[in-house]
Amino acid sequence: MQCILSIYKFFFLQFIEIISAVFGKGSSQEVPVEKIVAAPGSDALLRCLFPVKPNMDFESLIVNWRHGDTVVHSFYRRSDQLEKQSEVYNGRTSLFHDQLPAGNASLMLKDIQPEHNGEYKCYVTCNSGLYAKKVHLLVAAPYDEPEIAVEYLCEKIVISLSSHSFPQPVVTWFVSVGYENTTLTPDSRGRYRLQSNMTLNLNSTETVRVEMSLDAVSQKFSWAVTLHPHPAHSALLWSRGSSQEVPVEKIVAAPGSDALLRCLFPVKPNMDFEMLVINWQHGDTVVHSFYRRSDQLEKQSEVYNGRTSLFHDQLPAGNASLMLTDIQPEHNGEYKCYVTCNNGPYDVQKVQLLVAAPYDEPEIAVEYLCENIVVSLSSHGFPQPVVTWSAPLGYENTTLVLDSRGFYRLQSNITLNLNSTETVRVEMSLDVVSQKFSRAVTLHPHPACCEEQSPRCRIGFGIAIVVLIPAFLMLLLQRKQ
Repeated sequence: MQCILSIYKFFFLQFIEIISAVFGKGSSQEVPVEKIVAAPGSDALLRCLFPVKPNMDFESLIVNWRHGDTVVHSFYRRSDQLEKQSEVYNGRTSLFHDQLPAGNASLMLKDIQPEHNGEYKCYVTCNSGLYAKKVHLLVAAPYDEPEIAVEYLCEKIVISLSSHSFPQPVVTWFVSVGYENTTLTPDSRGRYRLQSNMTLNLNSTETVRVEMSLDAVSQKFSWAVTLHPHPAHSALLWSRGSSQEVPVEKIVAAPGSDALLRCLFPVKPNMDFEMLVINWQHGDTVVHSFYRRSDQLEKQSEVYNGRTSLFHDQLPAGNASLMLTDIQPEHNGEYKCYVTCNNGPYDVQKVQLLVAAPYDEPEIAVEYLCENIVVSLSSHGFPQPVVTWSAPLGYENTTLVLDSRGFYRLQSNITLNLNSTETVRVEMSLDVVSQKFSRAVTLHPHPACCEEQSPRCRIGFGIAIVVLIPAFLMLLLQRKQ
């Protein structure tokens, strides 16, 4: 009897395998692949919902989860059947038995490991039909904010990037000549400790850029740093990832004016000012560099030539502020001040420069022409404001002309043809300096004073001439008498 039961069990399991294989060949209705992301060591719910029909016999319900050809979890005869389950899923899978009659065959997968990555298929069969569902599990965790460090050694410069996550990201260095070395070390959480180094031997100032991307979670980082030739035989470390960034300071400056971009750093007793390095950047653009106790402007962008200066006599007091003169519109944006010395990096300080000038009090003019009415607004300022007319149907025209000071001469007109009294409103705003004007004017219909106007106008004009000429002649006769 025991032998017969064993044979029956063998053939029943083979039947389950055949049914699953048939599902994989397209006889079942498949829905779009659902994608989920889970970090190593975490849990994930692989969803699989199937339609429940009135005549369903749950005694015949079969649920089979697979990862490729690997059996993940099987259910039939109203209970889990895990004899064929792969070892990598032992103790990690479970169904929600109480929810199966409601059409929920979802799988809970616990303590996820890298080998669990990939596409899963859920096969459900019953007396009422077949159903299949795909779930793509991405075993991945976004990388921590990477730390970037620059170390000046006796004969070379080493730039390093370090972070934690999973899986291996793509790290790309953009540099002229150098030696790259990237290592990945698994940690206790099942993630990677990433360390990527670039070793350089520079003879001139160069901007080095590094990018790190993890497509599985659409994550991308990018950094650029300007390096100068080795300043001296000592160690110097600059870390962007570990330094504490201060809030962004915002300043407003008009075109053609000067502005002070502040950058203060703490002075320590053992500071060696021979090792002091100051670098001001506007995005990837070099604004001003200082090392070896003097300005180093070979890599300075042309748009800053002759416009920048540090206060050299105040550097020993911790003042690395930058004076920017004759400001132009292209100078608008965020600036960063990097300061390093022999005793470590300092906070990266940011300054947001807003190139703007408040607009003058606008002038409003109304002109009645023969066939229409023109309302105009004019003012001076920078940059372009937002002008909004609130009026009945009309034609709007706004022009901006740059003057010799670098300001805009704004002229905004609206042309109307009114048949009744209307109130026209205009608003002008410049958000960058929190400036807003609002004006309203009430206009009446055209007074009908032109030759092209109605016959009533011309008759009235003729009557006036007939009355005025005799009166004028009588006045002259009286004066002669």
